[in-house]
Amino acid sequence: MSWQGTGNLDKAAIFNNEGNSVWAATQGFTVSPQEMQEVVTAYKDPGTDGVKQVQSTGLHIAGDRFVVLKADERSIYGKK
Repeated sequence: MSWQGTGNLDKAAIFNNEGNSVWAATQGFTVSPQEMQEVVTAYKDPGTDGVKQVQSTGLHIAGDRFVVLKADERSIYGKK
């Protein structure tokens, strides 16, 4: 995808809403199936086990913990 080569993103991934297929990712950013499920759960259950949970505990992607800065109906933004 065009955003992958711009140098404007350090780490990013796009995967399907079932959490079982990575559509695109920046180079060297590998998201495990378990990590994808953590993100999908945040969207499918907007209560305690969902977005609020990842906002309080962080989000684990590519083996790193990210603080959730912003979450909306389409994206979750985090910072390491």
